[in-house]
Amino acid sequence: MTEEIEALYQRIANGLAAHAKVEFLDLWLYVGATDGCLNDRIFCKVSDGTFFKLDNTSNIDLMLSFSETILDLWEASKNSGGKWDEMTFHLASDGRFEIDFEYNAPEGYLFDPERDNQWIRKNLGDVEINESPSQES
Repeated sequence: MTEEIEALYQRIANGLAAHAKVEFLDLWLYVGATDGCLNDRIFCKVSDGTFFKLDNTSNIDLMLSFSETILDLWEASKNSGGKWDEMTFHLASDGRFEIDFEYNAPEGYLFDPERDNQWIRKNLGDVEINESPSQES
């Protein structure tokens, strides 16, 4: 792994935490990416075990910076021979993170709601996903 990619992982972790704006146990970033396009979803688990899908459009500057970092990671990975289609980035409240990449996503996966549902079942379990909790700016 290159220093550039390691730095991008850290920027993603920091950006993910900045998106939360609530105390969390775990955050998950699910990204589908192709040339110049990405579709990202952020999920949060809070202390009572409730899951939320975070609104990542509430701060447009943060969203654009975060998206740019993800695209930078996608480009850096592609340039080093590891072009991925989907990424799951799991961040724990203690700062530890895990990353999983999918390299052979099915055609049309990027905006397929069923693909999102499959990801939720695989990574979060059979849980109810609520709208973003109230967030203080």
